[in-house]
Amino acid sequence: MSFLVTYNPDPTQLPFNGTLSDMANGLGGTALILCVVALVLAAAIWALGHFAGNYRAERVGMFSFAAVFIAAVLVAGAGIVVNFAQGVGSHLH
Repeated sequence: MSFLVTYNPDPTQLPFNGTLSDMANGLGGTALILCVVALVLAAAIWALGHFAGNYRAERVGMFSFAAVFIAAVLVAGAGIVVNFAQGVGSHLH
């Protein structure tokens, strides 16, 4: 005995999906604003550590800057990543 499971994602089937989309857009925007603040702080720590000769502060600022930059790229490109994964998954048979 075998059967096939069908799965067709359709966001129009639930009444609150517009609200979820709006919430995701708002959270993404807020995350990007927080990334800007964090980038400025990380750059300031990096620069102050460098000019003060504090190797530890310089490294913390540098790594923080890189981490926040990567986070901002991922937040900004989240829709592209999800759409890519959905496209790859839809071609699996």
